[in-house]
Amino acid sequence: MVKMQTFPHIKLPNDFKLVLTGDGSPSLQFFATDQLDEVMHHSAGAFSESLYIYQESLELAFSKTDSIQILSAGLGIGYNEILSVAHSLQKNRPISSLHSYEVIPYLKNQFINWLSEKPSDLTEVYQKILQMSADHYGVESTRIYDQIKALYETKSFMLHDSITEALEKSQERTVIFYDMYSNKMNSTIWSEEFLTDLIGKCAASSCVLSTYAATGTLKRALRTNEFQILDKPGYSGKRQSTLATK
Repeated sequence: MVKMQTFPHIKLPNDFKLVLTGDGSPSLQFFATDQLDEVMHHSAGAFSESLYIYQESLELAFSKTDSIQILSAGLGIGYNEILSVAHSLQKNRPISSLHSYEVIPYLKNQFINWLSEKPSDLTEVYQKILQMSADHYGVESTRIYDQIKALYETKSFMLHDSITEALEKSQERTVIFYDMYSNKMNSTIWSEEFLTDLIGKCAASSCVLSTYAATGTLKRALRTNEFQILDKPGYSGKRQSTLATK
């Protein structure tokens, strides 16, 4: 396992710790309690893992529909949001809407501050992800940032709190990123009942879903909602991840 280094010069609340992963990209460790914590990404590489798990779903979505409407469950430190916009600029294909959900107010507020050009504890982190995305996709970092900001200012990119809000609004999306904390942190959002309901209400008739997880409850929820599950190994030696389409 790659040993992760911390960012001692960036001061965060006590329940968070920034770590440097194996590909040079940052991740975040969240301490829910003294006995319960979780790092958001694989130690081998936060950026590389995000690309591996979620880029293919965008490729499939762009090949299936002209209307890219994304539900991103788990904002975290913004990997999927930044990567999605960079990908769309490289393809010269617009994102119609991007709805992100983050139950931790601190993370949501820091990202909003960054987009609003206000002081943010995580500015250095976002800028690192932005630059790595720019290098990967061959798109200037300022173009990516300006496009994310424009989507936010026109309310095409909206930040919400709990993923349960998506159930209440039942708006269909053509791409679903399910990048939530693991089952040990919150078992409800990984239950078959919850997943079946969420996918049924939020997936458009043509939709691609991706996640780092590959649980039996998730697979049953996908099949109940007429998704085809594609074979996709997990990132960096993990046994399996999930890519599904309908």
